Amino acid sequence: MIFGSYQEIGIVNRVVGIGADVTRLIIENGHGDIKLEAGRAGLVEITARFTAPDGADYAISEHDVEVTSGDGKLKIRAVEAPRALQRRKISWEIRLPMTLDVRARNGMGDIEANGLNGEHDLRTGVGSITVRAERICGASRFRAGTGKLEVNAHRLEGEPGLLTGVGAIRLQAGSVSLAHASLKVATGNITLDLPSHYLGRVDLKTAVGRINLGRDQGAIPVHTAIVGARAHGQLGPGQGDIEAKTAVGNITLNRA
Repeated sequence: MIFGSYQEIGIVNRVVGIGADVTRLIIENGHGDIKLEAGRAGLVEITARFTAPDGADYAISEHDVEVTSGDGKLKIRAVEAPRALQRRKISWEIRLPMTLDVRARNGMGDIEANGLNGEHDLRTGVGSITVRAERICGASRFRAGTGKLEVNAHRLEGEPGLLTGVGAIRLQAGSVSLAHASLKVATGNITLDLPSHYLGRVDLKTAVGRINLGRDQGAIPVHTAIVGARAHGQLGPGQGDIEAKTAVGNITLNRA
C-alpha cells in the first residue's frame, strides 16, 4: 500500500433537514469510499469516517465536514487542511430521501448507491461503482477510470451511460424504457441482463473478443472477424436503443 496501514482518527455525524426545494445531493471526495442509501423523507444523515496513516497526528472536529445548500442542491465535502491533501482518507455513509438525484465525485475509492429513485451521476478515478436502484432515469452517468461497474435497476429509463477504462460492466434491469443506453470499456467484458419484453435496436461491437446473444442468437446476425465481432439489428418493433462497445473483451446479451 502506498501510504502503509491506516488508523481511524475520528468520525463526524451530521443530520440536515431539507425542504421540497432541494432536488439534488452532491458529494465530492478525494480518497475513500462513498456509500449512498435511501433514507427518510426530509432528512439527510451523514457519517464521515476519517482515517490516516499510522502515526499521523490529525485532530478531527465538526468543522471538517462542510454542508451547504442553494439553487436546489445540497453539497457535502470534507474541508482539507493543506498537509492532509494526500494523506487523509474519508469514507462516507449518507442516507438521503430516495427521490433526490445524486452526483458523487471520488478521486480514489468505491461508490455504492442503494434504493434511490432518480438520476444518478457517479464517477470515480480508481474504484468500482455498484448500484441497486428502484429507478434510474434521465441522463444518468456511471464512470470509472479503473474499476468495474455493476448497475441493477428495477426500472431503467432515459439515456444511461456507463464507461470505464479497465474493468467489467454489468447492466441489469427489471423493466426498460430507454431512449438510448451507451456502455463502453477499453479492456473488460460487458454483460446486459434485460427483461424478455425489451424491444429495440442493439449495436454490439468488440475489437478483440466474442458476442453471445443467448436465446436471441438467431434473431440478429453476429459478424465475426479473426479476433473481433459485431452484432447490429432490431429486437422487435420497440424504440429502445442500446450501444455496447469494448476494445478487448466479450459482450453477452441476455433477455430473460
